[in-house]
Amino acid sequence: MLSKNEPPPTMKAAIRLLRHVFSSALDVPEFQRQLCTPNVPKFSALLISISEKQEELELKLLAISTLAHLIPLYPTLHRALQNSLNTLALRYLNGSAPKPTPGPLLEVASRLYSVLPTTGGKVGASNIWRKSIDDTLVFAWTALTSIRTTYPSTGMSTSVTQPGSLGVDPMVSIPLNTDRLRAATHVLCDLLRTTTSRPISVPVGSLVRLFLALLRCTPVEKVDGHIDSSVRALEKSVIPTIWELACGVLNALAESAQSHLTPHLPQLISHVTYHLEQNLTPSQRLPFLKVTASLFANCHTMHDVVLSSRLLRAILPSLTVVLSTKSEVQSNTEQSTKGKSKGKKRARGYEGDEVFKVTREIICSTVDDGAVLLAALDAIHLVMQSAQISPAVHSLAGRMLLSIYIALPEIPPALLSPDLSLHGALYVKVRNICTDLAIGTTSTMSKSLGLIISSMEDGDSEPRDANVQRTIDLLLHPRVPPLVRALPHVEMLSLFREEEGKEEMEARRRLGIGAEGGVSTPLSAEMVDTATPSSATPAGELSREPLPEYSRSQSVQMPTDTSIIHREQALPKIAANLPVVASYAGFTEASAVQPSQNLTNHSTTSLGTPARSPPWVPASAAPSISAAAIPVTPIATAAPDFAPMDQDEDDEPMPTIDMDSDSD
Repeated sequence: MLSKNEPPPTMKAAIRLLRHVFSSALDVPEFQRQLCTPNVPKFSALLISISEKQEELELKLLAISTLAHLIPLYPTLHRALQNSLNTLALRYLNGSAPKPTPGPLLEVASRLYSVLPTTGGKVGASNIWRKSIDDTLVFAWTALTSIRTTYPSTGMSTSVTQPGSLGVDPMVSIPLNTDRLRAATHVLCDLLRTTTSRPISVPVGSLVRLFLALLRCTPVEKVDGHIDSSVRALEKSVIPTIWELACGVLNALAESAQSHLTPHLPQLISHVTYHLEQNLTPSQRLPFLKVTASLFANCHTMHDVVLSSRLLRAILPSLTVVLSTKSEVQSNTEQSTKGKSKGKKRARGYEGDEVFKVTREIICSTVDDGAVLLAALDAIHLVMQSAQISPAVHSLAGRMLLSIYIALPEIPPALLSPDLSLHGALYVKVRNICTDLAIGTTSTMSKSLGLIISSMEDGDSEPRDANVQRTIDLLLHPRVPPLVRALPHVEMLSLFREEEGKEEMEARRRLGIGAEGGVSTPLSAEMVDTATPSSATPAGELSREPLPEYSRSQSVQMPTDTSIIHREQALPKIAANLPVVASYAGFTEASAVQPSQNLTNHSTTSLGTPARSPPWVPASAAPSISAAAIPVTPIATAAPDFAPMDQDEDDEPMPTIDMDSDSD
């Protein structure tokens, strides 16, 4: 049937049937000996003929994919057809211009080329695989140098060759070599993912040199001498494609080489960080975020604090789109001030005028915008787990994540993205990262119990999930006794405006992140309400809508999952030099307000001599100061605080002994 000129549907059905028959006969030796051994070579030869002669794309894809499926099952039977198979694969991997090779056809041809080394047997397969890698690297270098003629040489030759001098039209050569480079990267990815029966040597150094050359391609490079502006414009237009191809094949190398790529990790991360620091579109930024997560997930820990902090600072701007901008905060403030100044005057306006007042736009209007948010969260999670970050950048990243965690419940899913599922996926990722940040000492973990329990409430993560079990296990069974375990460093918990260091402030301003009301006005003790703590917005320009205030009478209620992270309380000047995790005795009412989760105010007679906590007083009976007198504080905190403890009995003064008493 396949040898005759049958209609394409009939040929497709015959190919699928024979593919199923030959794939299911491996466990029956007699059936395999009498049916498969004599007929598989004939079937493969017919598939090669169909792939070369038929013009229908679907039939051609089915024939080539069937060959790629049968060759690993019967490698010895295809040894005689190795040259024909190699020619067929390279026919569609040699590039096409001006129209590029169709993506599905390129993928099946690359997969066919990657399984051809199995025809060499158990011994010769590794040698053929290594030769295929070397030939593909040379092919990729040739294509790269052909599309970088007006830039400094990134290939093997140091001379700059103009396409006009070779008699090749740049309108043809540049698309052709770009398609060849795309084919070479697809082949490298498939070869790196191919399974072999014996260990093989992977040329990691040669592959990394190619990837670095691809990542070094930038539009700002210059070359001495006269260049053709039209050629320069064509070569500049394909640079984003080169970046995407480099990131794709680097992902495959990280998954296959894993720890063997660790010596090259700092150099690769340095190039990726440079590109993330540039002003890229979401579609251009997405591959770099994905390759960052892949590198940190498969390689060992990187100990370069400077490079890791720089990378984290470059990723953070991808998340700021979720938070409010300065103009939105100012407009909300002006509207509230204008409403207060008018008093009880009725606002005049047309009925239904709110329909035409569109003050908010969709945050993630395209699919790439939402993918960038998810990829950035994955990258930040892995970087903060696997790398050493400077305290200032670590604190800034934690504050931003906590602000997003607070702001997300206030953002409608339709306002975040047309894809309503993005809101839930984004919220789960942010919550998991905040949970990992809260895991620390036993005391820290105990204060984060609500956050940990909330990670199992929505049904997004099963109770039997490994991460949930690990978190609960750390909570119930601490690995180190509480008295031996060291508390977190103060600089890692800079969650208030006055605790923000100069380096962290500069990093925040460099990222374009501010605080409502500014940070230039210092806080004073007279401006702090010690009786009724006021709600603060999470991050100046990082919050969209204020959350409701919690009075003291609500302290006995269990907060919901969206109110686990409480608003930050303002600190006076007198407490600016005190550590965040202060003594377990507490502060004075006139000096500080401790941000505890139950919002209970523990007062003392002095900083040095703490007193017993007074009986509970309702909020209505305590003096209060107008909330308008309290300045808005910066980013809200999710770091659990430490509630004051009663005074130790050993610190009590010894009672005096009356020597004149008659008692024994």
